Amino acid sequence: MKKTSKNIFYFLLFLVIISLIPFKSIFEPKTNKVGLITIDYPIVSSSQFNEELDYLIDRGDINDIIIRLNTPGGGVASSQEIYSRIIAEKNKSNISFITSMESVAASGGYYIAIATYKIFANPGTITGSIGVIMEYPIIDELLETIGIEYKTVKSSSFKDSGSPFRDMTDEERIYFQELIDDLYNQFIEAVSVGREIPIEEVRDIANGKIYSGKQAQKIGLVDTLGSLNDVVEYIKLKNVYQNKIKLINMPKKENSIFDFIFNILSYKLEPSNLNYTLPQYLIVN
Repeated sequence: MKKTSKNIFYFLLFLVIISLIPFKSIFEPKTNKVGLITIDYPIVSSSQFNEELDYLIDRGDINDIIIRLNTPGGGVASSQEIYSRIIAEKNKSNISFITSMESVAASGGYYIAIATYKIFANPGTITGSIGVIMEYPIIDELLETIGIEYKTVKSSSFKDSGSPFRDMTDEERIYFQELIDDLYNQFIEAVSVGREIPIEEVRDIANGKIYSGKQAQKIGLVDTLGSLNDVVEYIKLKNVYQNKIKLINMPKKENSIFDFIFNILSYKLEPSNLNYTLPQYLIVN
């Protein structure tokens, strides 16, 4: 009986050891790993990007990261945070960042691209739109029509600047224009440095216009015309890889029903930002 129990124990121990052996990695064809981060959403926060980048860096086996862009742009500070994070990682590691533009990589999306080592775009990609915009509706006449009066008590004349409940004053128009001009100058300076184009030449093309990938290449905004597959082939040739390349991205989290309910409650309870006027690096239709 004791011998039988002992045999069962060793058999179970054998099964545990076998289950810990990474057979998949042993028999899997050898590949070179390249990181992939996809930004296919309006840029309102840098959190998701930073989380994905941290995952790829912490793996320790990634030397190249493709930033796949399909975004119309977004918030000024959020775009700048992603741009700055890429620059910081380039300076302190051997990781090479390469941009692959899909359908749209405009305004804040383009701001991110100029932080990378090389920019690929499809001939029909929509890019550029270098500029800053801030807009909001004026609904005072509508409120007056339906009999709603809106009163404001403020500490200073600029505290409710951008309020949709009254028209903009001449003083506020100057104030906002100075703000937009400052953010615009930051943008074109970054383009000048990132693309190595004299700043006066950047000003000539940074007029809010969008460009096709083909047009953007001619004026120096992108380097090469090509798809994501072309970027992969470029990395393979650059590094003289003999094996196939495997694209690695952060695994998606499995959300439970409790996460779903919590997200709904958070959205309902979160204070609305609709009353705030924010500058955007955003392409506007």
